[in-house]
Order: sequence, then structure tokens, then C-alpha cells
Amino acid sequence: MKRSVMVGVLAVICCLQASSAGPGSSELQQTFSRGCRLYDEGEFAEAVQSFQSLVEAGVRSSAVYYNLGNSYFRLGEIGRAVVNYRRALVLSPRDDDIRANLELVRSMVGYRDTTSSTGLAALVEIPFKIFSPEEFELAFYTIVYVVALCFVVVLFSSGRLRQIMLRVLVTCIVLSILFFTLERSSRDRLNNTSEAVLVSGCPLRSGPGDAFEQLAQLPEGVEVKLKARSGLWLEVKLPTGEVGWVREQAVELL
Repeated sequence: MKRSVMVGVLAVICCLQASSAGPGSSELQQTFSRGCRLYDEGEFAEAVQSFQSLVEAGVRSSAVYYNLGNSYFRLGEIGRAVVNYRRALVLSPRDDDIRANLELVRSMVGYRDTTSSTGLAALVEIPFKIFSPEEFELAFYTIVYVVALCFVVVLFSSGRLRQIMLRVLVTCIVLSILFFTLERSSRDRLNNTSEAVLVSGCPLRSGPGDAFEQLAQLPEGVEVKLKARSGLWLEVKLPTGEVGWVREQAVELL
């Protein structure tokens, strides 16, 4: 792994203090510190329990997901490591260490990233690969503050200044809507129902059932896109473009 499990302690403490779910922030901070200590002591299964309890308490922090991914990696659970590295990257898209660990695990799996896009879709993805949900949120509230100031100026001004401020006001309102939309879309990526990761090796079949032809044996950690569901089976698209069916229990949604 590229860096210490204590990554982002200040960031996660801020997140814990802001969390309104579960136990108090002091207890959450202690849980995070306990998970880090257990990891350093080589108690990876216990570290997973500590970090996972934070997620279940409503904490959404790249540091928690990153450390959870590291712990799963040490346990040899490659699929769940991929899941948590990807969640961490949503919250800290410019973090080179998270990206490096994710790429390392992907190289072990042998399948490329499913998140790459081309054409217009690639342009749409650019903001989410640069800015975090918190940064979109900060931009939104900053613009809202500017909108309020502009509104006051418009009320008490006249002539050319009033015309200029009206244009600025309209522009800021449009920007506030844009940043709000980007912030919501960014956070929704933590509840992605269109992509998943195999958390256990399983056969890829031509139809939703064990009686169908086996097309391939997929390793743990493969990232797939979901296409359809039939009972306890999911139709998935592999990074190679191949389509088939896998058991629902073999995957974890992003």
C-alpha cells in the first residue's frame, strides 16, 4: 500500500464531528483511532469491523473508505478492497495514493477500469475527477452568499450599476443551480446502482441460472456494469464488453 493507514486523520475527524447519525463524535473518533491501531498491529479483520462500524453509523469519509480498503486488501479480499478504494476516490478524486492503490489492485485482477468514458460522456465526467462533493458544496454556498449580496445591491441601486448587478445576479443563480446539481450528482456516486464489483469469484453464464452455459470464470475484483435482474441473478457487462449473468450474492453495488 502506498501510505500509512493514518491517512487523512484531520479530514475524517471533521467528518465525524459533522455526522449526526449513530454515537457521539468523540466515540466515532475513538473508533477510527482504534481501527488504525488494529491495522498497525496486524489485526486486519478487527480493523475492518471498526472502520465498517463508522460507515454503518453514517460516516462518509475518504479516509475511512481508504483504510477499509487497505484492511480488506491485507485480508486478501480484493473485491471489497476495490469497492472501498472506489468509494474513497469519489470523495477525494485528486488523491494520488488512493488512485495508486486502486490501480495496483486492478492490475492484480487483470481487468481494466469500467469507469472510463469517451466522447461527450468523458467531458461530463471531468468535474467529478477533479472536485470532491465537499468542494462542490463549498462553491454552492459561496455563490449563494454572492447572490444574497447582489440582491441587496440591486434593491438599493439604480441606473447602470443596477443593470450590471442584475446580470451578475442572474449569472450567480445559474451557477448556484449548476453547483448544487454537481454536488448532488457527486454524492449519488456513493449509491451507484449501475455498477458493481465481484466480491467473490464466480462463473459468468449465458442466462440467469446454473443450467445455462458457463461463458467464463470471473475472478474476484472484476468491476462490472449492471444491465438487468432476474430473481437472484444479475446481467452484467464486463470491461471487455462481454455480457453474461452472475449470482447476485457474488457482487457488491457501488
